[in-house]
Amino acid sequence: TALILASKFGYIEVVKILIENGANINAKNNDNLTALIEASSFYYETVKILIENGADINAKNNDNSTALIEASSFYYETVKILIENGADINAKDNVGTTALMNASTEDDYINYEICKLLIENGANVNDKDFQGDSALIYASTFGNYETVKLLIENGVEINTQNKDGYTALMEAAISDDEEIVKLLIENGADINIKNNDGKTALDFAEENDYKNIIELLKNSIDK
Repeated sequence: TALILASKFGYIEVVKILIENGANINAKNNDNLTALIEASSFYYETVKILIENGADINAKNNDNSTALIEASSFYYETVKILIENGADINAKDNVGTTALMNASTEDDYINYEICKLLIENGANVNDKDFQGDSALIYASTFGNYETVKLLIENGVEINTQNKDGYTALMEAAISDDEEIVKLLIENGADINIKNNDGKTALDFAEENDYKNIIELLKNSIDK
């Protein structure tokens, strides 16, 4: 529809005119996208107007994604206004990803703040996607130290394993991320857990000859 297109490109004046002229605010296109979902990735002001005019906050597209999940990758103000207006904070898309998981994959200050906001408003830190990955595993894989720390401070299960048996510690070891490996160990990460192939975090570090990680893990065994 014209409203969906105008929202997608942030044409705010056009959006206003269309709404004033009775455009169906919750109409969907072939991908089940609403104007709100289209606007949520880029255009805060458009999102605000759509919400004020009764947009369905929790509408889902063909991937079962919501405006909140779409916005959570980088758009703090949009996430905030969606939460304030009743967005389902633990909604999952087709692969089981939540807004918190989505925000955990990016290593920057805005995403850290989004994670914080989501957790403060009831995001489940221990939710898993359909592969068994949690926000902690995502954050550890992508080297997001501050987010890992935030999740730990909020009671995340540190030794959770995905369907292949991988833990956050294994992912951090594979990424040669000394800081996160150290942080996880200090907070009770079990270095002896094996994945489905029988490998530990130390095995991965040794395979890749990551000397500092090997040393950290071995020192931890000796304690």
